[in-house]
Amino acid sequence: MLDKLLSNGKNVLVCWIVFLVWGTYLFNFSLYPQIKKQIQNKDLPEEKIGLTSEYFYDLLDKMDEGVLSSYFNFQLMDYLNGFLLGLVIFATIFYLLKKLKTSKFLSVVLILPILLVIFDLTENSILLYLISNFPAKYLSTVNLLSTVTSSKLIIGSLAFLAMLVVAIAVIAKFFVLWLRVKRK
Repeated sequence: MLDKLLSNGKNVLVCWIVFLVWGTYLFNFSLYPQIKKQIQNKDLPEEKIGLTSEYFYDLLDKMDEGVLSSYFNFQLMDYLNGFLLGLVIFATIFYLLKKLKTSKFLSVVLILPILLVIFDLTENSILLYLISNFPAKYLSTVNLLSTVTSSKLIIGSLAFLAMLVVAIAVIAKFFVLWLRVKRK
């Protein structure tokens, strides 16, 4: 079923459209701009590699009650964004690998967007826990958040890089085929 669903370029395009529309709304018209303004455009915890407890709680201290509530609600909305990001990268890599008609061995790169979703949703859950218990401070949980966030950002970069490499391989394959036809 997955093979049939994601082998169709139109379905992959729909995934991209949904992802881009949701991302545009989430980061330009929802709570995100208000939160970033309140914290003077500093990195949110989920945007920072090497997050420290001091940075995290200093940031939360700068948020008034309304912005803290907005940040909590933003995390709820970000669950969908994390899922859609993983889905669009997975769908694109899957579709492109089908175009390459490669061995099943290369399909191992599909684990990257799956891990991305797992780490992104875990990050959102930890943030919700920490925000809902603020002003209580859980330093070890913030350390866990830092590890999860760093892992998410690294895995996300690798997943995006894998998607680009596979896309370049597909373009190169079709270019070679085009050259062969042109020479005949």
